[in-house]
Amino acid sequence: MEKEKATNQIGIRITDTLKERINQRAAEEGRTPSNFVINIVTKYLDEVDNAKRLLEKK
Repeated sequence: MEKEKATNQIGIRITDTLKERINQRAAEEGRTPSNFVINIVTKYLDEVDNAKRLLEKK
């Protein structure tokens, strides 16, 4: 499966504390903050989609 190229951006406002937490965790995992956030959001959306599919089957 071919990976989709990211060409769009969004902007959000976050606290200094949250930014530092993201930066620290991303560094611990050897990733960029952007990659870290994208991974977290993608996993969340996948879980919600899977839960919705399970509920629809009932």
